[in-house]
Amino acid sequence: MISFVSGGLKDLSISRVSVKWGIPVPNDPRHTIYVWFDALTNYISALGWGNDRYQDFDRYWPALHMVGKDILRFHTVYWPAFLLGAGIQPPRTVFVHGMLLRGGQKMGKTLGNAIQLEVLHQHFSNDQIRYYLLREVVFGQDGEVTYQGLIDRVNSDLADGLGNLASRTLTMIRNYFDGKPPRPGQAQNEEVKDVIRQIEESKKRFDSEFNVLNFSRGIEAAWAGIARVDKFITDSRPWVLAKDPAGREQLETVLATSYEALRQLVLLVAPVLPDTTREIWKQMGLSGEPLQINPNETVWGAAVDVSAIGQITPAFPKMDKGKIMAEIDSTSAPSSGSPSGDASQTQETAKPEASQAVASGGALASASDKIGIEDFVKVELRAATVLEAERVPKADKLLRLVVDLGEEKPRQILAGIAEHYAPEDVLGKKIIVVANLAPRKLRGLESNGMLLAASVGDDGRPVLATFGEEVPNGTRLK
Repeated sequence: MISFVSGGLKDLSISRVSVKWGIPVPNDPRHTIYVWFDALTNYISALGWGNDRYQDFDRYWPALHMVGKDILRFHTVYWPAFLLGAGIQPPRTVFVHGMLLRGGQKMGKTLGNAIQLEVLHQHFSNDQIRYYLLREVVFGQDGEVTYQGLIDRVNSDLADGLGNLASRTLTMIRNYFDGKPPRPGQAQNEEVKDVIRQIEESKKRFDSEFNVLNFSRGIEAAWAGIARVDKFITDSRPWVLAKDPAGREQLETVLATSYEALRQLVLLVAPVLPDTTREIWKQMGLSGEPLQINPNETVWGAAVDVSAIGQITPAFPKMDKGKIMAEIDSTSAPSSGSPSGDASQTQETAKPEASQAVASGGALASASDKIGIEDFVKVELRAATVLEAERVPKADKLLRLVVDLGEEKPRQILAGIAEHYAPEDVLGKKIIVVANLAPRKLRGLESNGMLLAASVGDDGRPVLATFGEEVPNGTRLK
């Protein structure tokens, strides 16, 4: 941005004539206010600038901005210029973060590769999603986000990590001490001292990393504490000590240490897992809200008001990856319904009630049939070249095509166009393919995609959709 500004700035028009939905310019209704001029003002108008709630503006401004790197210029050149022109201090800091990627591409609705919020809401909790993004994506950098990765993190870090530590600690206290958590004593062996050292180190590193926005490393520090306590329990074998009356004192030390470490760790990770830590806190028999308690002011072994441990429920039940991914795939896939004239589906199996493709002579969709942009972007249309073409034996209407979609391997598509196109007619043609349609079998052959064609005339003659200019294979249609 320094280089951009040093190159010389030009005047910026704050109105547009091509945008009709904007705020009209006073005295000139042909123009609307440029969106980046009026939208940025919300930062200060929301705080009361220009109205009676000026105390909020005075309290919070100048602020820290956190933005994606694709809108850097607007926030570091345009916005400060607007503010300076109005005699207002610019923001103290603009922190710029990277992009969420899927398949190596920036995630967005227009690209059709966005993680679907309704799917996240159906299968994952807010805490699970928050943890995954903070842990998996290094703040400030681009980061790949996948449903599979989210499930893996939930199972390995949350279910087998914090969730398992809470469950095994509280269950043993309920079973061996009637649910009344023992408190740490003055005498501490080397193992206990090492656990305390690790917890204090985790707290120190967590704070230092979060203070410089290294959230992923801060969480790593907390989970190092969880792993140390888990190892301490496993090495101490409290389930064996519980069988021997002579081991009662040692058993009390082990569970008192584990419980106190869990108390410290729950407070530490509460900003990352606010909902779940609240539930664990209640199961521990503790009062208050974890988010309202400063872990740095929490002394190891201090007296606490604690009630007996009652019902224990898993904080993070293990997720069945295969089952959940199958459900996600089924809900995310486009409808298998095929428009009439859709060349990848044989006319032998087409249903009469299928919606008609719009072509010359075809009926336009009614208002009730119209879709939103969010429906359209679910369909991934890509350019492809036909590499091979042949008739399907004993199927008069089917051609078997092998197409290059710009992927590592070509795809096989079955198209119901054989009555109107010979194999040699389509070889080398640049066509349009629905690339994210769920595979289906026709005549014992798998069709992995669908080519597009218009349905012309009363007999529905297919006419392949192609391009007027050269387009690379794999190019997305929007």
